[in-house]
Amino acid sequence: MNDQPYHPLPLLLSLAARHRLRRRAFATLALSLLLTTATHAQSTGPEGGNVTAFAVLEHDLFAAVGGTVFKSSDEGASWEVTDAGLIDSGRIDDLLAAGGSLYAATGRGIFRSRDGGRGWSGPGRVFTDRLGPAPLSLAAVGDQLFATISLEGVFRSSDAGRTWRAANQGLTEKASFLAGPLLGAGEDLYLGTFLSGPNDEAQIFRSGDGAATW
Repeated sequence: MNDQPYHPLPLLLSLAARHRLRRRAFATLALSLLLTTATHAQSTGPEGGNVTAFAVLEHDLFAAVGGTVFKSSDEGASWEVTDAGLIDSGRIDDLLAAGGSLYAATGRGIFRSRDGGRGWSGPGRVFTDRLGPAPLSLAAVGDQLFATISLEGVFRSSDAGRTWRAANQGLTEKASFLAGPLLGAGEDLYLGTFLSGPNDEAQIFRSGDGAATW
């Protein structure tokens, strides 16, 4: 019998990279495996609030907790704060690893780290007609980045997050208003909507042309 303790995080990292698991799916799977694996040691952190997002960049795991980003280089056994430049960024709703960089969707806009989370620049502000829009979800398809903005819909960046343009052609006004999670899968981009009331139905939209149409 193999006496070595079973560690589920290598499997999770592999699944995340292979299937591009998004924050809630990855968080649910991670917590389920960690809590049900008796031989796995409890992680020392991260601390400070609810875990709102995960991302995997090369061999490192990142977690957003409130307005702080934590990094683990040992499969989640220990964590260190890695948020220099994210001061007063507000709540972090999503993390995305794309093109060798790490992106954080915050209450002040979208920040970028080019050095594995050690330093952050930004925010790359997504300007819309409303004041104070907050990005909710991030995704990447090829070299293009996408973000959903509260009450505004989907936005696209072709310059690593420095500038953003609306990409709602083909979406209904209601879908743009209730735009929620994004997922990039191959050449396709998927958008899920939130509910507007108890009798409402959520919708899922797909774009195969970089959000030029839906």
